[in-house]
Parts: sequence; structure tokens; C-alpha cells
Amino acid sequence: MTNNPDKNAPVTKQEIIDGYRFMLNRLPESEKVIDGRLRSNMTFKQFHDELWNCPEFKTGRLNSFYDFRFDCAFPPYNVEYKSSPENIQKIVSHIETVWSNYGKDEAYWSVLTHSMFLRENLTNDAIETFYASGKDTMRQIEATLRRCGEWERLNRNACMEYGCGVGRVTIQLANIFEQVTGLDISQGHLELARQHINALLIKNINVQKIDRLEDIARLPKYDFIFTVIVLQHNPPPIIAILIESFFKLLKKDGIVIFQVPVQIAGYTFSVDDYISQMNDCTTMEMHMLPQSEILKIARENNCYPLEIHGDHCTSDPQSRISETFVFKKLV
Repeated sequence: MTNNPDKNAPVTKQEIIDGYRFMLNRLPESEKVIDGRLRSNMTFKQFHDELWNCPEFKTGRLNSFYDFRFDCAFPPYNVEYKSSPENIQKIVSHIETVWSNYGKDEAYWSVLTHSMFLRENLTNDAIETFYASGKDTMRQIEATLRRCGEWERLNRNACMEYGCGVGRVTIQLANIFEQVTGLDISQGHLELARQHINALLIKNINVQKIDRLEDIARLPKYDFIFTVIVLQHNPPPIIAILIESFFKLLKKDGIVIFQVPVQIAGYTFSVDDYISQMNDCTTMEMHMLPQSEILKIARENNCYPLEIHGDHCTSDPQSRISETFVFKKLV
């Protein structure tokens, strides 16, 4: 929520949105809910107290703050991380089909799964709220790099965002870096991203479609790479390949920030089983890659961790542990 607000001043729209995100881990139900609170002239303190005392916070988010336990006695995961190039391409083609459909039908909702962003509910105010959330992500990026002592010395020439979607964060990165490349697997998402970028007259963003993972290896080197709420929708072998690609694409002293679940209760993954069943799955999926495998890939690619912290990027923190990783390239 807002830093050091005047607690007796009327609550603002942004404070309402921030309050919902921080305390309930979601956006307000609708613009009508936001407008109702604004018209009531409630103070920031009254709004904060209302959220603090609501049943949703007490039984949901509050429990995740104080009652979550990480069982360090869990056994090794039965997860396959590697497969043949043929199988990898089959999986990538499946992911492309699923997300291309989202790009046609529910491009905004597929990025932030809130009813406000469903096509049937989409308004200009909702789209404005959607893109405003990218500013929050940019603030998190800056805060993270400041904690790591890297913000001031970060080379701001070339940046890449993987899974840029409709440009929610991409347009914010363009305020920081001279050139930004946004990559996505869905043509529909990219078309909306281009429309928004052109409407804002932004000239330093290039968005392009990824058809095969080999396409990524042919890209130039970058000073900064970023991806959030993207890797988790890819099976473990794809996550592993993408993370390794990020490390290989970093310039010397370049930095990558990415988010991925590292533990999901009861999760297993078999490439053969997945391929045999994947055509029956037409919705977004939730996958993971163990932290130990991520650190191994980093070590093999001369990258070292600056920070690893837990986040709330999955919808079920009681059974899923998601982490944000910050790595720097040594050579």
C-alpha cells in the first residue's frame, strides 16, 4: 500500500487497488466497488481497517502470512527436466495453441485472471487499471535491484522481456532501457501489445513471436532480462530450457529476474504422460522447477544469485511455493 499515507485523508483509487493487491492478493471485484468506496469518502485508515477485519483476509491471506509451514522433509520430486528436441517441439506447439486461443478470446484476463479483465466485462477503465499494474511491477523491479546494489550501475542499453503478453510491463521497461525486446508465443497478445505501444507513440520497443525455442538462441545479448507469471505455465523441460537461454543471452554483468514455482504439493511430471494427454488440456497450466535444478543451471552458465525471495505469484500459497530469482552474469 502507499508509503506513509495521510491516514485521515480520503482514500484514493490507487490506494484501494494497492490495498486489495497487498492484503487480499487480488484486484477489486469491479470498478463499481472502487467507485463506491470513493463516493463514501472513507479515509485511508477506515479502508485499511475494513480490509484488516474482513473474513477474506482473516481466513485467507492472514493464514498464508502466519500459518504456512515449509516441510523440509519432503522427498525428491519425480519430475523429468529433459527430453528430445522432437518432444520439446510437440510441447511448445501445444503451449502455442493454448495461448494463441487466449490471445484471440481473453488476452487481458489470461495475464491477470480477474473477472474485471474478462472480455465481457472489459471497459476502458478496466484496461487502464490493467496497464497501471505494470507500474507496480516496475517499482518491484527497481526495489529489487536497489536491494542488490545494482540499480545505479545497471547497463540500460538492451532489455528483453519473455512472455510480454499485451505489453503490461514492457511499456514500463521502455522508460528505463534504450531498447526493449518483448517476446511471446501468442500472436493475438502481440497484436494488442503493438496497438497499445503505437497508441502511446513508443519507439524503442520491438515485439516478436517465438515459434521455436531455437529462435531464442539466435537473439542478441541483453543487459537485463525479465519474466514474471510466465514460466509457471510451461512444463519443467521448457522452464529449464528457457532459464538456460536467459543465462546464455546475458552480457557480462547482465542481470536476469524471473519468477517460477519451486514446490507444488503432490506434483509429478513425465514427458511421455504429458504428451499423451496434453491435447485434452485447453486451459493454462501450473508447473514448477525445483530450486536445486535452477541453481545448477545458473552455475553451469557462470551466473550467481544476488537474491532469491518468496512471492505470491501463484493463486494457492498453501500448496505452492513460488520464488523470484535475481542472477548476475560473471563472464
